[in-house]
Amino acid sequence: MNPNREEALFHLALAKPAEKRAAFLDVNRDGDSAFHTRLG
Repeated sequence: MNPNREEALFHLALAKPAEKRAAFLDVNRDGDSAFHTRLG
């Protein structure tokens, strides 16, 4: 995944309520299984 896209998604996730962040990231991970680990 593009590092710039990851950074943008990270900031968008932070703007969401805490209970919705994981679901938001799951939808936007594009099949990348290590995505959550990198954004940690």
